[in-house]
Order: sequence, then C-alpha cells, then structure tokens
Amino acid sequence: MCIGPHYYGHSRKQEEANFRRDTLRTISETEELKIDDSRISGDSFKTLENTSVSDSNFEKGKDGITNVSFYDPIFFLHRDNPSNENYHRIHRFLLHLALCHTVIIEETEVDNKTQISYNANSPDELALVNGARFFGYFFCKRDNQNNMIVRMENGVEESYELLNVIEFDSARKRMTVIVRCPNNDIKVMCKGADSIIYPRLKSREFVQETDESLEKFAAEGLRTLLLAEKTITEQEYYEWEERYREATLEIIDREK
Repeated sequence: MCIGPHYYGHSRKQEEANFRRDTLRTISETEELKIDDSRISGDSFKTLENTSVSDSNFEKGKDGITNVSFYDPIFFLHRDNPSNENYHRIHRFLLHLALCHTVIIEETEVDNKTQISYNANSPDELALVNGARFFGYFFCKRDNQNNMIVRMENGVEESYELLNVIEFDSARKRMTVIVRCPNNDIKVMCKGADSIIYPRLKSREFVQETDESLEKFAAEGLRTLLLAEKTITEQEYYEWEERYREATLEIIDREK
C-alpha cells in the first residue's frame, strides 16, 4: 500500500467546484448576501475561499512551528471529515510521518516552561516530523522503554512501541521502522525513493495518480518521497526479527 497526501480523491476538480458552491451558499445563508454567480470574478472566488475556511484550520497543530507553510482547504475538509473516503488515508499518512524517523527530542526550559525541539540527521527528516506536528501529530516524547509518544490534536497521547529501526543508507535507499500500535497491531513503516518503493507494493491503487504527481513535482525541481506500510502478524515479525538479528552479525554480504 502506498500513501500519498497529494491525492485527495477521484475528482479533485469536482471537490473544488463543490467547495466554491458550498462557500457561496454558506455566506448567503449566514450573512444574507445576495450574490449573482455570473458576476463573480476569479479574484472574488479566491477571497471567498480564503475567508470562509476557519482560521483555526490553518493554525491547528502549528504550536510555534515556523518552518512549515501549508494551506489547502480541500485537504483540511478531508482530514476533518470522518465520512470522507480520504479521512483514514490522511491520518495514516500523518502518523507515518510522526513515527518513521530517527529524530531526537531536545527539551529546554524557557520561563519555567518546557519547550521541545528536534535534532535530526537531515533537514528533510526534520521538515517531515515538523510537518506531522503542524497537522496535529506531535512526536513529543520517547520514554525509557523506547516507546514513541505521539500527542494528537485533541491532547490525547498514544504510545507506539519501537521494535526495530533500519536506517536509510545508499544501498537500501529507504528507511524502515517497525512499531507496535496501541491496539497491539505490528506495523512496518517504510519511506524511500519511488524506484525502491514501487516494486514492493502489493496494491497498485493510486499508482497512476501518484506518477502524475511525481512528474509534476520533478518538473518543478522538487524532491519526492513515497511512504508505504504493512501490518504483519506476531509470527511474521518474530521470524523476520530472528533472521535480521543473525544478519547483523554477519561480516560478509550483510546487506543481503
């Protein structure tokens, strides 16, 4: 399975049209404005869109973060609507960003308040974890039992047991973590280059849409990353973990 935040549904243009229509209807109903659709310019649409979406949507999860800038009303509508088909995809994507990394938490006391900052191996990894925090998935603690604590937007903290970390290297071109979720599921979370992730996908859902997005981003000179995850059984994990432990002791052909 591949998770991609850029793809919000089967008809994004229709979503945007519906959003504009609902925005106009909401303003008309709440402020009793009479608007002639035929005389509304593109600039008017832009203004209406920007002012009709609650400012709290933009501020949610921000919490003093200065290196994240993102605004898409469609994304927030999908993220905050449990009945939307993309709701669970978006939240799995954000949780993935909050867990699949090697970021170290640093705490400092400022005016008798504890402030949390991140120490990362790369600016890319720092940006991804800060992005998750911006959207309400705040990696806030790593306890003595190596559990990763994620504070959700509603203030609830969830604990994920970090079972294994396989860091990124030039040979694998991907990073992997294995975590035990609060419901006791074991998830393998992986992020890496599209050339590495694609061949390992079981499902081909959204591949065409993702390819189109990758081409668009590449044309703009942007770097891209794919995320994938899989739920495995206890037996599958223990069998893999035994092979992995043996492999780490090998001196020759360890990467294999």
